[in-house]
Amino acid sequence: MTESASDTTPSARWIAALPGALSQEETERSADAEFLHSLFADLTAFHLRPDDWNAPYGPFYATAQRRTKVPDDLSPDELSVLSAVAAEIPTRVLRIRVKDVLAFRSTGRERAELYAAVVGELADAVMGEPLKPDLLHHCDRGILTALRFKGPTGEQGKRLEAAMVERIDRPQEEFEPIWLSDLLLKHGCGREHADQIARSMRQHAELNEYPGSSRSFREAAARWHHVRGADEDAWVDIAWVVESLRSDAVVLLATGQPDSAMFAASELERALGLARTVPKERRSAVGLERATEQIAHEITAAHARGMGLLRSRSRSVDLTEIARAARATVEPLALGEAVYQFLHLAEIADFNAMKAAAEEGSKTNPLTSLMAVTHLSSDGRVVGRSRGGTDDEVHGVTSHTWRRMIESYELRIGLITNGLVLPGWIALTNNHHLTLGHFLDLTSRSPLVPRGRARMVAQALLYGYDGDFLTAAQLLAPQIENIVRTQLTNAGVQTRVFEGGVQTEIGLSALMEREAATRVFGEDVAFELRALFCDPIGPNLRNEYAHGLVSDDNRGSDSAVYAWWLTWKLIDWDFSNAMHDVAAAEAREPARIREHDLATDDDARSS
Repeated sequence: MTESASDTTPSARWIAALPGALSQEETERSADAEFLHSLFADLTAFHLRPDDWNAPYGPFYATAQRRTKVPDDLSPDELSVLSAVAAEIPTRVLRIRVKDVLAFRSTGRERAELYAAVVGELADAVMGEPLKPDLLHHCDRGILTALRFKGPTGEQGKRLEAAMVERIDRPQEEFEPIWLSDLLLKHGCGREHADQIARSMRQHAELNEYPGSSRSFREAAARWHHVRGADEDAWVDIAWVVESLRSDAVVLLATGQPDSAMFAASELERALGLARTVPKERRSAVGLERATEQIAHEITAAHARGMGLLRSRSRSVDLTEIARAARATVEPLALGEAVYQFLHLAEIADFNAMKAAAEEGSKTNPLTSLMAVTHLSSDGRVVGRSRGGTDDEVHGVTSHTWRRMIESYELRIGLITNGLVLPGWIALTNNHHLTLGHFLDLTSRSPLVPRGRARMVAQALLYGYDGDFLTAAQLLAPQIENIVRTQLTNAGVQTRVFEGGVQTEIGLSALMEREAATRVFGEDVAFELRALFCDPIGPNLRNEYAHGLVSDDNRGSDSAVYAWWLTWKLIDWDFSNAMHDVAAAEAREPARIREHDLATDDDARSS
C-alpha cells in the first residue's frame, strides 16, 4: 500500500476487502485484501501472554538480531484500518484478537469500551466455540480484564463467568471442565458456583473410564469443596484419589519391569503427599487412618523391586542433531516431544565419572595436588582455600579431587548451556508458547515440589522460559533449598536447630553435607546440587542470591540458565523418596493445606 490508509480508505473500502483478506486463495486478493491479510497474519502470530498485563503480546519469533512484530510496532494507519473492520470480522477468535490489540493500544473511555466488547465476545465464544488453546488463553486474559475494569466490564464479566460454569456442566470435549475450572480458580472466580462445579466434577469422574482422568476430576472437585468450605467432602475426594494412585501402583509393580517400579514409586509418592493434606484426626473417617505409614512402606518396597535412586529416564538422543535443529530452527516437534528433547539435551552429571576423571588428572599431573590454591569470587573476594598435599575429605573425596571436579563441572555448565540449552531454548520458544498454566500443571503434579509451592516454582520456570533467567534462578534457589529440606525431613533428618527455645532452619549447604542427602537424591543429583548451589569454589548460587552478591552483569550467566534448565528437568522426573520416616514428616509438615494453589482476587489483579 503506497498511500496513507487514513487518507484514502473509508471504512466501507476495508470492509469490502475483508472476504478476500480471509480467503486462502492468494490469486483472488486485491491489493487492499492483501494488505489486510498481511495485517491479520501479524496479529495472529503475536504470542499471547495472559499473565503479563503490561506486555500481553510478545513476538512469535525472536533472536538476538531480530524479531517479529508486537502491538507497539503497529502504525497509526494500521490501527485505523483495524478499527474500521474489527466489528465486521466474521471469525470470532480473530475478532477478539483484533479488538483486544486495539484496546491495548487505546486509552481512556475507548479502551474500557473495547475491553468490555472483548469480554462479551468471550462469553459468547465459550457458549459454543471449540475451546482451543488460543481461545482459552484469551479467556484467561478476559477474566483478568474483567477484574481490572469492573465498572465498564462488570456485566460482561459476570456473563463470561456464567458461561464458563455452564460449559463445565456440558463440555464438548473431555478435559474442558478441568481447563475452565483451573482458570476460575486461578483468578479467584466462581465462588458462588462452587457447589455446582464440585458436583459436576464428581459426575465427570464417575463417567470417565480412564483412572488418570478420573483422578484429575476428583482433585478438581476437592478444590471446589474447599472453596465452598465443605472440607469433609474435599477429604473424601482426596481419599478416593489416594486409593486410585495406590491401585495403579499395584498394577505397575505386577509387570515386574524396573521402569514400572520407578513409575509406581512416583505414583505412591504423590499419593503420600495427598494423604498428608487430610488432617490426621479426620483420616480414619475417609479410610486413610494408617495410609501414610502404609504408603511409605509401599514406596520402600517399590524401590526394592528394581528402582534405583533418582535417575533419568532417557533414550538415545543425537545431541549433534538436536543442537543443529535448535540453531537452524527446523520444523518443530509437537509440544510434548519438543519439551522432552529439550530436557534431555544433556543428562545429569555422572558423579563417579567426574570423580574418576579428576583422580586420573591428579595422577597425570601430581604436582597440582601438592599446591595450595586460593579461590576468588568474580568480585575479588576470597571464598575458599585448598591446602596442598592433604587428604582432607569433601563429600567423600579428597579435597584436591573435589577441586578438580568443580573445575570440570563449571566447564561442563558452560558447554551444555551455550552448546545445547540456549540453542534448544530458542527453538522451543520460537515454536511453542507456554504459559503459567502449563508450568503449574507440571509443578502441581510433581512429587518433588512441596505442597503450597507449585505456583511459585511454576512462575519461576515461566520467567526463565520468557528469557529472564536471572529472576528465575533467584526464585528457584530458595525453592531448591525448601525441596531439599522437605525431602530430608520426610526421611527423618533433623533440619532445624534449637537454641534458647528458638528454632532455626539449617541452610542448604549444611543440609547437603548430610549423608542422607545422597541416599535421598542419589549421588549424581546430590553432586549437582552441591556443586551448583552450595560449594564456595563453584557457582554457589544459593549464597550469591541470598546475600545480594549478583550484579546486572549476571542476568544471562551460564549458571543462571543452567540452574533454570536443571530445576525444570528435576521437577519433570518421576521422583520418589525411599527413606520415608512417617512420624518425623508428619510432625514437621502441616497436616492440612487449604489453598491448593488458589489465587485470591488480589493475586489475580497483580498477575
